[in-house]
Amino acid sequence: MGNSSTRLVSAVSFSTVIYSEGLYLLFSTKAALQAFDNQKYAWVALWGAIATATRPTGMALIPAFLIAAWRERRGVIAYIASLASDAGVLLFSLYCAIHFNDALAFIQAQRGWRPSLGFYWQGWVKMLMQIVVGTTNWQHGWLKDPLHPLLFSIIVGSWYFLWRFCTKIGSTKALAMDFVL
Repeated sequence: MGNSSTRLVSAVSFSTVIYSEGLYLLFSTKAALQAFDNQKYAWVALWGAIATATRPTGMALIPAFLIAAWRERRGVIAYIASLASDAGVLLFSLYCAIHFNDALAFIQAQRGWRPSLGFYWQGWVKMLMQIVVGTTNWQHGWLKDPLHPLLFSIIVGSWYFLWRFCTKIGSTKALAMDFVL
C-alpha cells in the first residue's frame, strides 16, 4: 500500500476504537514510530510523550526506541528523544500528585475496574468468550444462540479474506470493506 492509503487505514483504525486506545494507537504506532524511523527526534519526543500520557502501556515505547537506537547505531539524540518520551506519564503523575495527592492515582483508579493490580486474566477470558460465543451462550454454558458465533465467524473470515487479498482488491476497496466491517 502507498503512503496515502496507509494514512487512510490509520485514520479508520483510530476513529473506530473507543476510549483512549484510539489515541494511543494513533500517537504510538503512526506518529512516534514513524517519526523514529524518519529520524525526526523532536517529534519522537512529542508523540512519545503524548502516547505515554494517553496510556501507561506507552512506556513500552521507551525501551523499544532505546533498543532500536542501539541496534541501528544512532546518535545520542536518538537516546535523548527515547528517554524524553516518558515526559507524558511523568507530567500526568505530577498532575495526579497536585490534584489528588497521589502521583500514582491513575493506577489506584484501576481498582474500580478490576479487583487487583497486575494482569487480571479471568476478566480477559470472560470478555474473550463473550465476544466469541456471545453473552447469552456464555451465561448458559451451552450454545443457546447459534447466531452470535456464526456472525463472529463471518466477521473474522471476512477480515482474513480482506487481509489476504488486500493487494489484489486494491487499497481503496479494501479500506471501504474495512469500514463496512
